[in-house]
Amino acid sequence: MVHPTDEWFWVALWYDGTTMKHFVNGVEELSGTVNFNPMTDGEMSIGVRLNQVHWFKGQISELRFHKRALDVSELQTDCACLPTSYIINYSTKQDKL
Repeated sequence: MVHPTDEWFWVALWYDGTTMKHFVNGVEELSGTVNFNPMTDGEMSIGVRLNQVHWFKGQISELRFHKRALDVSELQTDCACLPTSYIINYSTKQDKL
C-alpha cells in the first residue's frame, strides 16, 4: 500500500513468535505467518539496512520496543497520540549514535 508524503503516520510491527502484523494509524494493513528467530545479540539499524543502503527518506518521531506483543487495543490507544508538527529535525544519514 502506498501512503501520501508530507504527512505523519503511526506505524507498528507486531510479532508474537508466529505471526507478523503491520499497522498504519491503528489499522492492520498486512499480516502473515513468518518463520524466523529474532536476534538476541548483534547489530541492528533503524531507518537503513545494515549494509548502509536504502535509507529511510523521512523522519522518525519516536521508537519503542516491547518484550511482548501488545494487544491491538493497546496499539490503537498509542496511535491516538500522532504528532501534529515537527519537533526536531535530525539528519539520519550523518548523525550516528
